[in-house]
Amino acid sequence: YYNRACLYKRINQYNKAINDYTEYISFKSQTFNAFFNRGMCYEKISQYDNAIKDFENCTKIQKNNLSPYFHIATKYYKTNQNEKAFHYYDTILSLNPNYAPAYHGIGLLRDREKNYIEAIEYFTRSINIDTTNSVYYYNRGCVYKTIGIISQAINDITSAIQYSPDKIMFYDNRAYLYAKNKQYALAI
Repeated sequence: YYNRACLYKRINQYNKAINDYTEYISFKSQTFNAFFNRGMCYEKISQYDNAIKDFENCTKIQKNNLSPYFHIATKYYKTNQNEKAFHYYDTILSLNPNYAPAYHGIGLLRDREKNYIEAIEYFTRSINIDTTNSVYYYNRGCVYKTIGIISQAINDITSAIQYSPDKIMFYDNRAYLYAKNKQYALAI
């Protein structure tokens, strides 16, 4: 069942994969990979409650594996359950204080709450750990833009472009910021 489920997952047949993972789990109830993969399939079909249940089972099987905690936090973030998302990001940081995606996740939560100074602090922590992640720079730059610190927003979005030169959205936002800052020649 497990191998066939993996094949179904690979070809985006998520419901069939879920059925086979479920069969496999009925025989081997302590299998991290089957729960994790089934959780990923539930994510793909937007069944977040079921995905969270599977990822929570993963955390019981492998308490120090950060991936299921991160998936749970992300699902709670996507469904606007900020306190639950924060709890899981915080749990990740208690297991590994150098996990940049968790700091970034908290930064997104703080931005959503309009707590911009804390959002910048958390994005900065994620950047200090992973200095080449363009999304971290971009999101911090967007917060700087929101609070009107245009020069810092331009710097961050320029850094984002440096690490992901193929992201057109980054260029568009930087051009907007140059224009807002009356640097019209650079906006073009």
